[in-house]
Amino acid sequence: RLPQETLAFREELDVLKFLCRDLWVAVFRKQMDGLRTNHQFLAFTCGLLCGALSTLGFQSQVTASVATLPACKFQVVIQKS
Repeated sequence: RLPQETLAFREELDVLKFLCRDLWVAVFRKQMDGLRTNHQFLAFTCGLLCGALSTLGFQSQVTASVATLPACKFQVVIQKS
């Protein structure tokens, strides 16, 4: 569990840093940069990222693409309110 006091974000970049550094490591016990995954789990991971952003108050669209296995790339689009 992450302390809620530390989850006050001022900019979108801070939110993405939180997702990459803190949330990803807490869920997968790996850094995001070197993550290897199977394409069958991409829907779960996209939903996880989208749900985390929603909980933080950001509406978003998260998509994933696989150019060459086992690597994948995520695109996070935060929608302005």
